Amino acid sequence: MRAGACLIAGVAFAIAGCSESNQPASTTPPVPLPSATVYEDVRGRVASLKTPLADLQVTHERIADFANSSGETVGMNAMTMAMPLADDIDPDSFSVGDKIVFDLVVDWNSTPIWYITDVRPLAADTELDLPTVADDSDDE
Repeated sequence: MRAGACLIAGVAFAIAGCSESNQPASTTPPVPLPSATVYEDVRGRVASLKTPLADLQVTHERIADFANSSGETVGMNAMTMAMPLADDIDPDSFSVGDKIVFDLVVDWNSTPIWYITDVRPLAADTELDLPTVADDSDDE
């Protein structure tokens, strides 16, 4: 009888845990899931804040070892992308034009598919290899 009660309590606890972890698609796990790939030390510049699709738009440098959903290394050109932030990063701590280095988490099995973790500022005079169009914002 006691074993049965423990089993029922365990199942109830598991169900409660599952319902709480069923978070909206916009939330990001504090730690990348085992199925994720983390691209470390990606450098870029904040292009805009709080877009309809994400917390930031970031123009980033090329990611040479980027792998597609099949696991094939295809690289990713430098571009501007909407970037959700991990839940522990305050989007209000950024300004347009900030140069940053961050880890890009990509998990083809989750929503969102990608997000930023571990953001650190770069010196304002750091030279970035970014698309020419994005560099026009420096001309004032």
